Amino acid sequence: MHHVDTHYLDLATVAQRLSVSTRTVRKWVRQPVDPLPAFRIGGKLLFDYAGEVLTWVGRRRVRTDLSDFVDGTASKILGGLNDVRNTENSTSA
Repeated sequence: MHHVDTHYLDLATVAQRLSVSTRTVRKWVRQPVDPLPAFRIGGKLLFDYAGEVLTWVGRRRVRTDLSDFVDGTASKILGGLNDVRNTENSTSA
């Protein structure tokens, strides 16, 4: 009896779990900078999903805190401009 470690997933399963095509996963594996980690065993791509794949995906998290900072800063600047305009209008009247 052969024991198969279910820790490693095949290409189709990884694609399904990430909600992308197998073609996209293959592209990620081949990309020159920070490729998706994979093992090629007997011509098949296998992935350490719980370890390497989820870590790799985590590095691609979109940070919304920066956009919140930019939005808040823009509001403060625009608010300051309105204050300057209001001051200019009141002194010229």
